[in-house]
Amino acid sequence: MLLKKRIHSLAGVVVPNDGKCHLDTRGYYTKSLEQDYPSIALLHQKIKERKANLIFAVTEKNKQLYRQLSEALPDVSSSVGVLADDSRNIVTLIEDEYRKISQKIIMVDNANATQGIRLSYRSKCLSGRALKETNVCDGIKVGDEVTFEVTLEATHCVKQRDFALRIGPSGLDETLAVDVHVQCDCDCQLHVSD
Repeated sequence: MLLKKRIHSLAGVVVPNDGKCHLDTRGYYTKSLEQDYPSIALLHQKIKERKANLIFAVTEKNKQLYRQLSEALPDVSSSVGVLADDSRNIVTLIEDEYRKISQKIIMVDNANATQGIRLSYRSKCLSGRALKETNVCDGIKVGDEVTFEVTLEATHCVKQRDFALRIGPSGLDETLAVDVHVQCDCDCQLHVSD
């Protein structure tokens, strides 16, 4: 990937990728000589926006590189499968990798920690009797039940005190909408001196 980026730089392609789909009617990408490759951050943003599950079908030679890319997208459901030289295994590969993705639940949210809001997750997965600090449950099958507990904390008095928080599983278009009101002052200090 680094070599391709250098080739792009040598070719004079310095315009950042705009994150839009530029395919023609035949399915060919039309901006390869005009825009740089998308960054990992841009990929992450677009995948989360579309609530997509990502399957990389790659050659054996590129498997490790794409595993690293998959790991660089921690709150996105993704998987890497090796494609046969003649691509004959594409259907099986997609089925197998999708099965792996669907056995893992990653809870995500739209909270921004830099704005003074911190979320923490605890879950009771398949073998657990007690809640553990994690937003991931793995090895899930249809019909299995898991429990997630979410704690929202304002780390300081925030400017935007009313906002909508969305929490849900990565890769699915299902979210829980929570209307949040941050209360900076409370009556508790008034009652201490009584």
